[in-house]
Amino acid sequence: MNYFIDHPEKAITLFLITILLCLVIIEVAVSKFQKRNIYNFKDTFANFVMYLGYFTINMFWLPVAFGIYVFFHQFSVFKLGEQWWLFQGTVPEWHWLLLFVLDDLCFYIFHRTSHAVRILWASHVSHHSSEQFNLSVGFRQTWLPFFAIIFWIPLALIGFDPLMIMTMQLISLSIQALFHTQTVKSLGPLDLIFNSPSHHRVHHGTQAKYLDKNFGGVLIIWDRMFGTFQKEVEAPIFGIGLPAPQYNPFKVAFYECSLILNEIKTRGVKETLISLVKPPGWRSHE
Repeated sequence: MNYFIDHPEKAITLFLITILLCLVIIEVAVSKFQKRNIYNFKDTFANFVMYLGYFTINMFWLPVAFGIYVFFHQFSVFKLGEQWWLFQGTVPEWHWLLLFVLDDLCFYIFHRTSHAVRILWASHVSHHSSEQFNLSVGFRQTWLPFFAIIFWIPLALIGFDPLMIMTMQLISLSIQALFHTQTVKSLGPLDLIFNSPSHHRVHHGTQAKYLDKNFGGVLIIWDRMFGTFQKEVEAPIFGIGLPAPQYNPFKVAFYECSLILNEIKTRGVKETLISLVKPPGWRSHE
């Protein structure tokens, strides 16, 4: 118990993963009852192997990320939520509320940039490569998480406690994992403010009208504000338009990287490096 008190992010991680696994089991049961073919064993197995790799890599990367946040935090003017995990004083609720909003804005900018810049897409594409859409796809996470931290460093510079930032990221990503489902059609009026399964199905869709839409994390307000919102009007076609599904976790994790290496051989280093700051070149089904 003392270990989890000293490492609250690990306690939260264990709790949230347990909930998500239980929901996956429930969704499988519901889909079977409804006779809906939304799960593929090979794809689901690949998703969990991807998460195992993601979890293992982050065991080494997260302490580094924490150190980076700590480095920039020392230059901050404000101190928001400092050492909250040690229960030293009470952190005002508005600190958490402000962090929630700013973290979600950081995610929107990061997510939108990941679809617009190829070097970031090389990390993010693994999450989009599944042709299925179910809760297990939420476990299909990148093995190349390293560039993302750039988009959250401003929060440390503002003055948010580094562990507070990482805890909010974990909570946000766990909530977002719940959006990967076809079982829930709509959240009703909440769809106006919050991201939802319907909005996120659009984001994973490959039809032309769905490309580069609905980048929001927990909130959908950024998409509405910045012109990237699209309502679900037809059943999305999921995946990235590959000729055949990918089930090999290593091919899933390094798909775009392999394309980049092949381009270096055929086009040369200079041309390939230029392409890394341009949008990725995959096409829709239309």
